[in-house]
Amino acid sequence: MLKANIGLTNQQVSEVVQLLNKTLTDEVVLYSKTRNYHWNVTGSNFGQLHKLFEDQYNEIAELAIQLQSEQDNLVILLSEHQVGS
Repeated sequence: MLKANIGLTNQQVSEVVQLLNKTLTDEVVLYSKTRNYHWNVTGSNFGQLHKLFEDQYNEIAELAIQLQSEQDNLVILLSEHQVGS
């Protein structure tokens, strides 16, 4: 099997994974809060705000999926690098 070389040390990859973990966690919290606002908005601007929050939580969900994918890829690269070392 070819050893993945992305120009990062094991320590650097580990740090990137930690940063992605924190970012993903923050995105999940933001998604949850935004979705809550979407479902609980009231008032004269209900329609506009309801749509705005829906658009925002959909974008946040897409970003979270991308972050999770990147994190998974880095974890795989890290494990391959350690096995190949």
